[in-house]
Amino acid sequence: MLAIVDYGLHSAVKTAVACEHAGVDHIVGFGVRIVPERGYRTWGERAGELILLAMDESGWLSLVGLTNRGFLAGADRGRARVDWRDLKTYSEGV
Repeated sequence: MLAIVDYGLHSAVKTAVACEHAGVDHIVGFGVRIVPERGYRTWGERAGELILLAMDESGWLSLVGLTNRGFLAGADRGRARVDWRDLKTYSEGV
């Protein structure tokens, strides 16, 4: 089993396809910066890090939506920046 973690899902698709061709079981995921609230960040506040993994196609689609939301709303040091509401929204039904 191989877990593939990227910061934005840029190379995860290529790696997942290579794993499929090689017959390697894999889980795809990505790392995000977690902030308490998207629109407000106090001076000196440090964002947390979280690794999210998708176990199936539904989880993959949630990760794609979440990473898109995180980059469109404002990346933090090249990583998707999400808050707890975003996580709740994109984890419903998974």
